[in-house]
Amino acid sequence: MTEVVRKDWYSPSEIIPTVFQLTEFILPNLYDMRNGTWPPDPLKIGQPGYDSKVNYIASFIPAAELAAEIDQRLAMIGPTAFSLLGRYSDNPPKPLKDLCILMRCGEEHLDYEHRIMLGFIAGSRRKDSPYRVWKAVVKMRKSKHFDNKTLDKQKEGA
Repeated sequence: MTEVVRKDWYSPSEIIPTVFQLTEFILPNLYDMRNGTWPPDPLKIGQPGYDSKVNYIASFIPAAELAAEIDQRLAMIGPTAFSLLGRYSDNPPKPLKDLCILMRCGEEHLDYEHRIMLGFIAGSRRKDSPYRVWKAVVKMRKSKHFDNKTLDKQKEGA
């Protein structure tokens, strides 16, 4: 019998902030995690022995640590990260059209910026470079004129 993979809940040991985990689990529950509450597993609530596991760390630590790390990464982005929080963590989430009015930009542009922000936040470690530098490198790599051979020649010449 194959096990059904759930994508609506993660235990603290399963978290590696991927873009999917950020948009579907971490950012929507960020406020509760800041308060030290890990979202309960919806499939195990009400089962006997659900809360009887022995843990050797306080129950609020995994949630608070993850929230603090995500907050640090959001702070590295700057004030524009508030639109990302509005889109994914507000209850209820703000529609993209409303955020575009607040940010005074088009929907495609804001969606693109959010994808870049999620890429910056995602991963098991923080990025080594500041957000602006990281974003410029990502845009350069996606440009039509970028070529790895050109970059290698520039490195050899330097």
